Amino acid sequence: MENKNLENMSKKEFLPICSVCKGIRIIKGDSENWLYKNKDGTEPELYTQLIEKYGKSNLTHTYCPKCYKETEAEIDKETESDNFHW
Repeated sequence: MENKNLENMSKKEFLPICSVCKGIRIIKGDSENWLYKNKDGTEPELYTQLIEKYGKSNLTHTYCPKCYKETEAEIDKETESDNFHW
């Protein structure tokens, strides 16, 4: 995604970020994509721009599809326990 597309992205108040891998969910129109850090741990330019644009106080945590699948059993177990409250 090029920098010029940054302005065309959904201007939601919060930026969804994966609690596990720190991937960023990008919603553009009806499509949803995930932007991940590089394999060496560095952040792509767009990743850094999004964090700067929304600010760290406007991040909301979620799970990306990959991390959700990896932790699904644990999440299901926690939500079914007697100690879990919505």
